[in-house]
Amino acid sequence: ISGGYISVYDDRRLPLAESKIGKYPHQMLMKVDFPVYIGNISIENIKVIYEEMNPKTGKVGKIEFDKVKGRIENITNMPGRFSANPFIDINVSSNFLNTVPLEAKFRFDMSRVNNGVFSVDAVLGKINGNTLNQITEPLALVKVNSLEVKKFTAHIDGTDNNATGKISFDYKDLNIDILKKKD
Repeated sequence: ISGGYISVYDDRRLPLAESKIGKYPHQMLMKVDFPVYIGNISIENIKVIYEEMNPKTGKVGKIEFDKVKGRIENITNMPGRFSANPFIDINVSSNFLNTVPLEAKFRFDMSRVNNGVFSVDAVLGKINGNTLNQITEPLALVKVNSLEVKKFTAHIDGTDNNATGKISFDYKDLNIDILKKKD
């Protein structure tokens, strides 16, 4: 797959329509009414945009991933194939906020799909913290005055109901302001 974009907008002012339990990609794949097996898909030059309206600020935060490229492997909903390899793996690289290198690996465990078992590993390169204000101000009510991120790594293991993990954040010169509305 070459070219294209994925855009998601979440308006947090609206009530949640329904529970998200059982809605991870591998769980949705299991709901397809016919057998699916795709050995691998290569992707390149994809843009992913996530926007979220924060009801507390009345503003939209926007996260962009540009030049997404990578590979999705072992896409299947066929239980007979799970014994040979129960994982759907997604390995991608991109430019976070159109400038910062990001590597991410997603693993969806089809042998434990009913519980939504997954893992994520991510490594983010150097970034000037002021770049994060387009996200932190509208969504977290935090203004970054100065920050030099040298490296950010994360490993998360999750299910439908919880997630745990380790995050490493190597930085210097952190100076932030907490933004608050009158209340």
